[in-house]
Amino acid sequence: MYNPTISLIIPTYNRYKWLQRAIDSIYFVEFDEVIVVNDGSNEKCTAEIEKILDNYPKIKYIKHESNKGLGEARNTGVKKCNSEWVTFLDDDDYYIKNPLENLKKHIIKHPEADVVNYKITLKNLNSNLKSKTVDWGHEKFTLEELVNYNRLTGSSLLKKSVWQKVKGYKNIPYEDWEFWVRVKQANFNFVFYNDIFYVRENVDEGLEKITGKEMSDIDWKIKYLGINLIKQSRNKDIGLGISTFLRDDSLFRLVDSVLMHLQEFKMYIVDQGDRSEEKDKLYAKLTKLGHVIKYIPYDSGISKTRRILKEICKEEFLVYMEDDFQASYKTNLYKLKEILDENPDLGVVGGNLEGYATTGAYSYFLNRADNQICYFPLDYLIEKNLSKWEFTSKGTKFLRADIVSDFTMWRREVPNIFDDNVKTIEHTHVYLLVKTKTKYKVGFCPETEIRHVHDNKNPTYNALRTRKKELDYLKSYWNVFDFYTFNKSSLYQLEKTANNITPVNYLPLDHITQKNPEIKIQKLETVEYNKVNKINLEQKEIIIKIINYLNKNSINFWLLNYSCLEAVTKKNIVSNKLYIGVSTPNEKELIIKTFEYCGELFDIKVEGKRKIKPAKLYDLNINVPIPVVAYLEKTFKQTWEELKNG
Repeated sequence: MYNPTISLIIPTYNRYKWLQRAIDSIYFVEFDEVIVVNDGSNEKCTAEIEKILDNYPKIKYIKHESNKGLGEARNTGVKKCNSEWVTFLDDDDYYIKNPLENLKKHIIKHPEADVVNYKITLKNLNSNLKSKTVDWGHEKFTLEELVNYNRLTGSSLLKKSVWQKVKGYKNIPYEDWEFWVRVKQANFNFVFYNDIFYVRENVDEGLEKITGKEMSDIDWKIKYLGINLIKQSRNKDIGLGISTFLRDDSLFRLVDSVLMHLQEFKMYIVDQGDRSEEKDKLYAKLTKLGHVIKYIPYDSGISKTRRILKEICKEEFLVYMEDDFQASYKTNLYKLKEILDENPDLGVVGGNLEGYATTGAYSYFLNRADNQICYFPLDYLIEKNLSKWEFTSKGTKFLRADIVSDFTMWRREVPNIFDDNVKTIEHTHVYLLVKTKTKYKVGFCPETEIRHVHDNKNPTYNALRTRKKELDYLKSYWNVFDFYTFNKSSLYQLEKTANNITPVNYLPLDHITQKNPEIKIQKLETVEYNKVNKINLEQKEIIIKIINYLNKNSINFWLLNYSCLEAVTKKNIVSNKLYIGVSTPNEKELIIKTFEYCGELFDIKVEGKRKIKPAKLYDLNINVPIPVVAYLEKTFKQTWEELKNG
């Protein structure tokens, strides 16, 4: 019976302490051969390395007289090994279990295999990085995807004959990545082994620093992978549209991440900011690679920028990115295209913003009676009812929404509905236009995501970010007075604190929200408030008279139902008190003065901010009109108990 032989090669350089752990982790694994290559360590470290190896007589030891680099250390080990198959273990990595028997069975099961790649656990231990563990493994990939992002670990198992035919490793940064590209170009077969037995740790003095990676990813790929290869691997269906304005540092980070993780896609960058020497150099490199750069007049606005991106993009699908995004291995654009391919009624599919998973997709409610638009996070409403999710033929999860995050893929045939009247707060506006002005619907895919790194420190940009006149324009366009949203975490907290709340009959929401109310101070004619003991009317009747008085005198206010206050403040609210919220400090003072003789009958609670937060609401950030419970029941036509139960 065929019994494949496997050699393990361990390159090491000036890290004998890490080497001890690496050897300890594999010594119980009965490789056919183990070779340690000392790549010219200094005299002290060499003495320690050789002292360690004295305890392991079965290990073959090879020493370079001078440092040659990780690529050459790997080559030396392969040249000297006697097995059919070879794999590698960097001196700072280690095994967590014995994979040998199962690996050999896998090779026998797949006689077509030339390379066996597998999952590893990756730990970042650099002082400037948070320690985390991720699975790093990929079953199938194209040459384009490999150029886009390294799909294999350098420790993958390969035939020695493969190494011979592609003429070994080069002594360059990321020598394994470049090596795998040449192996893939030579049409060798990659087979995936779905197991984790290997831990890779990135430490400060990693072996990659031997050759030094003192260049950006784009420079590395131009120099070591070749421009022709990059151009040949370009995806023909999907273009990347990047809008940028006064956030150059963020833009450089985004471009670098795209060239690392989304190499096969053509970039279209529309810049409405200032020119700079550093940015011009970057744009020159990108143009040389076939990407498209276009400057437009300063502060043209993101709506106009996105419209121009849609006009210059030649691919069938366009992905919109903002300059403060950062692509990662989770940014899988093929899943978004898959959803659009299988659902012709969808014109836009949004991906997830990493860290914003609870608010990735919204439904909206246009309340014509109160002249308000309110947004609700869909994942809260459907997570307990999984039948609401839909799946593609390949199992990609998605749902239909009204509004999604800014990381989106659009069909080019979706009408160009971007509104140049808004420059920075167009997001909700454009999705309302999609729903009301086109035949297409919007989808949301939580399985592909991009990082949102909102750390801009440019004061000019920050000053321009909020534009009151544009909000007034949107209110006029949609004939509303206010836009409200609240997020999933707010609802969770509300649910948590409202478990014992009994639904009550709510008073009518007879409040008004005029833009410029004419406020008058006058005494109430129907009730004497200065003498509590003279009030003979029922409490509810008195409250209604107060509400009528406020309405009559055009005072902006919200009636706060006490059960809602109990839900968000964790306090027992006595029901014979009146809670009123107003939008301005002037109205607050007016109401207090008007009812200053109410005595103990009414406790007027007034909050003078637009975002009403009675008792701070425990920082719940609920920006919808209160009472929240009544508003939710009204919007979804369900009781609060039904909403809490999903």
